[in-house]
Amino acid sequence: MTSLYTAKEVAQVLSISPRQVRRYANDGSLPSVRYGRAFRFHPEIIERVRREGIGRAKGRPRSLL
Repeated sequence: MTSLYTAKEVAQVLSISPRQVRRYANDGSLPSVRYGRAFRFHPEIIERVRREGIGRAKGRPRSLL
């Protein structure tokens, strides 16, 4: 199983702030999974976002519930 990225790790990959990563996750522009209050991100989707841009990389659902 692949480990998931944190907002801080995604921010480093995308060269944006962790706060902006959480905003994109909240509004659905950046697909994510919630674990309690924390967001986690699939590496494959983050790589696709890096190539294609925020909001264009559709993938796994925001939540497992």
